[in-house]
Amino acid sequence: MYTLGDLLKNKTRTEVLRRLVTIGFPLGIRSLAVFAGAHPYATSKVLGELLLEGLVEKGGTKSRPTYCFCEVHPEAKRLQLIFEADRDERIRRDREALSHRAQALWTFNRHAQSALRQAKGSLHGSV
Repeated sequence: MYTLGDLLKNKTRTEVLRRLVTIGFPLGIRSLAVFAGAHPYATSKVLGELLLEGLVEKGGTKSRPTYCFCEVHPEAKRLQLIFEADRDERIRRDREALSHRAQALWTFNRHAQSALRQAKGSLHGSV
């Protein structure tokens, strides 16, 4: 059994795994690099490690290989649960942040409308 540190190791590896687990269909190196926010070379190195560990399967053609998460790996379910819990937490935090931003925007909008009314009133009063 792997420790969580053994499975995730670094940010690029974590993001490549996250994307493969959550997207659920094969991707090429460049697409995966974009989704993971990593350089294609770093993504390629990580995929090589993940292939050796059996966490990733390689498909496609020799000139255009694709990679997908190996759902039969002994640690697959654990990683799926980790990334699912992380996604749920990110959604919860984003929802709270959006709620706070929406409240701030509403307050800003009310103040802006009030300032516009005052400006219009002063223009009409001076004419």
